[in-house]
Amino acid sequence: MLPLVLLTYGLRFYTDAKRWDFLPDFSFSEPFPKSGEFKVRRAYASGETMPLMVIASDRKVVVQLLNKRSEPIFATYVRENQSASVQVPKGAWNLRLIEGKNWHGDNEFFGANTVTEDSLKRMDLTERGRTIDLRRRFDGNLKTVNRWSDPTF
Repeated sequence: MLPLVLLTYGLRFYTDAKRWDFLPDFSFSEPFPKSGEFKVRRAYASGETMPLMVIASDRKVVVQLLNKRSEPIFATYVRENQSASVQVPKGAWNLRLIEGKNWHGDNEFFGANTVTEDSLKRMDLTERGRTIDLRRRFDGNLKTVNRWSDPTF
């Protein structure tokens, strides 16, 4: 029983260490894209769109929309304490949040301190736009789970 408890708390401490940049990061930082810049897969670039507003907290964030096979089809960038309104492909998508402080580019994201979370529910963007407020609150309604593998795009 003790190893299970230690593992549970160890994973929590590890995630918190990444979230608050306590892990050593020896890579060079790059400038983070401007809030509202985005990338979209070519197959989804010409369809209908819906508005999506993203409000970032005190960390930079990359918000990805994922198809049913968990492949990223859209990504937008929002700098810390800023917001961005973007047009996203119309549909019901899973959401992936990739957060950090020091940007290392689209391949490494935020290096060793990259925190990646996936939403538990699909976001319906078929009838109206949505707002994602990433300022963490106890009673927030965006339920996420940590993702332990590296993100891609």
